[in-house]
Amino acid sequence: MNSIDDQGQGVAQLPASDSYGSLADCFRTKYLGGTAQCFLNTTNYYTDIKRNKGDTKLYNRSISVLQSSGMGKSRMVDEIAESAFTIPANIREKLKEGEKAYPPPDDSLRKYLVNPVLDVRSDAYEQANHAAIVMALCDATKTRVDTHFKNLEGSEQASAWAQYLKTGGTDKEVGPNRQGFYEEAVGNATEYISNRCRGSTNPKGFPTEKEFDAIVADLKKSAKNMLSCVAPKRSKTTNACYFYFDEAHALTKPPTTESLRSRSSYRNLGKVLSKINALPIFFVFLSTNSNLQRFAPVTHDYTSLRGTEGSFLIPPFVELPFDIFLPDVYKALKNFGKTRSLANACTTEVMSGMGRPLKDSWPRASEESSVDDSLPRLRTILLHFALANDSEMLEARCLRTALFRGMAMQAKDNQVSIDAVIPIHMGPITNPITEQTTSAINLQFKNRKNTRPCSVDRGITVPDLKQPVISIVFELGEKSSSAALVEPHHASPPVTRGEVSGSNPDLDPDRTHYSFVARGCTSKTYSAIPEEAENDYTVILAANGLKDDFPRADIAESWALVRQLKPFFDSKIAMAGWKKQKSGAPSGPSAPSAKGVTPSRSGANIPDNRSRVTRSHASHDLTKLSTSGRMEDEGPGQKGTGLQARAQRRKNRSSEGEGSSSKKPRR
Repeated sequence: MNSIDDQGQGVAQLPASDSYGSLADCFRTKYLGGTAQCFLNTTNYYTDIKRNKGDTKLYNRSISVLQSSGMGKSRMVDEIAESAFTIPANIREKLKEGEKAYPPPDDSLRKYLVNPVLDVRSDAYEQANHAAIVMALCDATKTRVDTHFKNLEGSEQASAWAQYLKTGGTDKEVGPNRQGFYEEAVGNATEYISNRCRGSTNPKGFPTEKEFDAIVADLKKSAKNMLSCVAPKRSKTTNACYFYFDEAHALTKPPTTESLRSRSSYRNLGKVLSKINALPIFFVFLSTNSNLQRFAPVTHDYTSLRGTEGSFLIPPFVELPFDIFLPDVYKALKNFGKTRSLANACTTEVMSGMGRPLKDSWPRASEESSVDDSLPRLRTILLHFALANDSEMLEARCLRTALFRGMAMQAKDNQVSIDAVIPIHMGPITNPITEQTTSAINLQFKNRKNTRPCSVDRGITVPDLKQPVISIVFELGEKSSSAALVEPHHASPPVTRGEVSGSNPDLDPDRTHYSFVARGCTSKTYSAIPEEAENDYTVILAANGLKDDFPRADIAESWALVRQLKPFFDSKIAMAGWKKQKSGAPSGPSAPSAKGVTPSRSGANIPDNRSRVTRSHASHDLTKLSTSGRMEDEGPGQKGTGLQARAQRRKNRSSEGEGSSSKKPRR
């Protein structure tokens, strides 16, 4: 890199983010994209009366939102709260010292839902416990809406309610309104369950089925009262209210082996929600946990309930996109007269506009810091590999877009000649990234034990023969010590008549193609692989054969029996069997006899422990075919059965008939 050129050309300084130093401020920036509205449309799609019946009748009105951190899950539901009445909750566990996350958790609610005391209680008790907190939240919501927002309706009421709960909140703690809201609800729910348990006919077995039904009846009553307050004129085609639980993976932990429960807290909550399935209240669970099985009860759970009430489970919502700020980045570069160069791509302003939405809205630590300080070694490393959906994406005209992002491309399966491509820029980093300045490092990965020369078609990525290109073939399964671990490979062009090899370099397509072969996958080939980790790479690549994996391969008898399972066919065994059959010897490998081993009943009286097999019709027909003279071959000492032998016998019979007065009857 030429630092003088960098300073002379300059680097783009784009407008700063409009967040002002706190995580909470990220949620105050303008919401871009249509994901929030798409989510609302999705929930209404599944709960539509025309769809919510038969095989697609919902088990409950709930959906999980699953994506990585920084993808905008919390920001999406926060935006939804501005137009649809929403009751927010965050049940994140306490962070370690120095860690930051937003929104802050509702500690009182989390302690209620993941209380260790519930491990010594039954599933029915936890379901009653969940029903009580949902009921208490409905009651607390109605009380506050009647007090503060009774004269508001629709989106105005929803937005005012959302601001009420946000008031006084910081990066670390929720505001006093939200804190008091949950403390009141938790206190009322705890008291409700305690009173119900004391009044039970069987406190140790609380709740009975009848008692649980009574709790559900109270829950439905509270939910209907809340709906009459927040959505008195609600539409029959949309959901009137949303509950969401952020960091919901805390609910999906399976019960311990000592626990009396057999289901997770999430599944027990799902059963409670199925009881109010007919009401237009939708529940949302946000998490980074990719284990979808924990978020989807299996089919046989709650069989009787789901058979009568509904069985359809809404698939998780994952449609939170990348690059929502990238169009603004391109627009800013154009407006400020800056090129799409590597130097500009390495600035914080440009890089933060790509990928996860949180990167762009996150406050910058220092606008004064240089590129090398804020993003160490960014110019010399790749950020990630991405899958190319078609071959055209590997061409130089498309690779320049990947280069601007610091992205290498992985080819799809069955791609000819190339498995992955790393784009490279030819020239100063301040020059614009164009098709003419974009070259590539073509990668091909093989896992063969016995390697052969392998060429890479450079024309797939950089067909311009004047442009240098690099190709590397990784022979990861090679274990031969005779070949060089790393060596260059050059395919010489064909020599025409009257021409000396190498006399016309312009006709050599490999002249600017720098090709290499790397063999093995050990510390001897790659300095990045520690010697103690070599076995791990061997396991990952699984280059060993069946014999290497078979635990008793050193016992000849065991390995011979495994070979009789025909896991593979090799030339020696195939030809040995063929020659035995042709010579009349028994075909097929015989199992070795081991001392002290009792043969099975199926083959106890048969030599070599071979099972008795009744001759099939096919075998009988083959025998008949051979004796009828239709087989051409004739073994030594056998009566002729070929065409020539039959012709000779006919001739002999004809001669005998001419010399005899009486003709013998034909058998």
